[in-house]
Amino acid sequence: MTQVNENYKLANRFYMKTIDKKGSAFLRSILLRMKELGVNQTELAKRMKVSRPYITKVLSQDVNFSFRTAAKLAAALKMEFLPMLVPSPEEEGNVDL
Repeated sequence: MTQVNENYKLANRFYMKTIDKKGSAFLRSILLRMKELGVNQTELAKRMKVSRPYITKVLSQDVNFSFRTAAKLAAALKMEFLPMLVPSPEEEGNVDL
């Protein structure tokens, strides 16, 4: 595994612990990657073939978007979009089957 992937795993663990109802962990990973690649909102919009105002709405969490859009966003930033569900820490060990 590359160092970049390891860094994302570590960052993801940290952000998942601090996630809020607005999906800030997702937003932080986008902003971090944009900074790493030197991609601004205009360039991201071009890569995704969407308007810059739409990107502004996404980054300010003023719009709901689909998994398809999240996947386009990931591809534009050379990332993988891996939606997953994990148990809440307070629920671990309390599973009724």
